[in-house]
Amino acid sequence: MREQVIKFLRSLKPRDHVAIYALTTQLLLLHEFTEDASALVNAASQFKPKELAAYEASNPESSNLPALAGNADATWAWQNFQASVNAANTRIAAQNKINRAETTTAAFTAANGLSAIPRD
Repeated sequence: MREQVIKFLRSLKPRDHVAIYALTTQLLLLHEFTEDASALVNAASQFKPKELAAYEASNPESSNLPALAGNADATWAWQNFQASVNAANTRIAAQNKINRAETTTAAFTAANGLSAIPRD
């Protein structure tokens, strides 16, 4: 996605007045409004989000715990444990998706205030 944003920023015309924001667990201003496309490209290129854990928690990886079993009796126990882990991961992922949706809604609300900025 970063490449697409940078491609867009490089296509700006000199008269375009643009700011760049990032949405992580909060709305972040990466660069104030400017007509300097190279400054915007630089800001987008240097941005390294630290909040990837929230996304990763919303999309847990699968594991195959029953494969750890050495025999049929142990397989049953691992299958039950796997079911419990999957249920917990599903609940955690659902809550993280709700949190991300609330963060996005709050960011759109905050960004709505940008509509008052005069346009040329």
